[in-house]
Amino acid sequence: YAISVEPRERAGEGDTIPPSSRSATVALWLAAATGTGIVLSLLALVGRGFDLTDEAFYLNAVAWAGGRASSTSFDFVLRPVFLALGEDIVLYRVFAIVMTAGLTGVASFLLLRIVLSDGSARAGVAIALAPTGLLFYSFPLLTPSYNALALWALLAILIGVLLLRMRPPGLVAAWVLIGAGGWLAFMAKPPTAGAAALAALLLMAA
Repeated sequence: YAISVEPRERAGEGDTIPPSSRSATVALWLAAATGTGIVLSLLALVGRGFDLTDEAFYLNAVAWAGGRASSTSFDFVLRPVFLALGEDIVLYRVFAIVMTAGLTGVASFLLLRIVLSDGSARAGVAIALAPTGLLFYSFPLLTPSYNALALWALLAILIGVLLLRMRPPGLVAAWVLIGAGGWLAFMAKPPTAGAAALAALLLMAA
């Protein structure tokens, strides 16, 4: 007798078994809640502390953009934000934290497409990972600087490269993010822009 065996359907790229048990789901969203709590805890500190050296330099730079010779032009980029927020240092710090956590969360969500096919699971893990970008800050240095701008630029480039892999839906947004990220990196630290361009080319070629 001839026995026919139907081949198993291959799992698509990025397909994994999503968390199905109740305990795994609870643990996942507890991690997301913890990540959210960390961001909120840092936001609660934005009105406290002030560093008279580095932080004073960052604020003077955006208040008097172009008033000194420097290898960075972060003040020209961040000055419109500072003015739009009414030159309020607390709101300026909130902006920095939200930008860092938000970009880290989006980048994490897109990266997780490689290993997690379940959208809600990706969202939970991405929220849990969002505060990792805030490790960049040290209290009370919460004011945006050229280093913060460079970090945002790199995250924007990473998001753009990841969106390119989703083409055509994310194609236009991807190139806009890569271009804007490259410009921001150059304005923050010119050497960072060169390193970012090389890293982006390697990621796109992978």
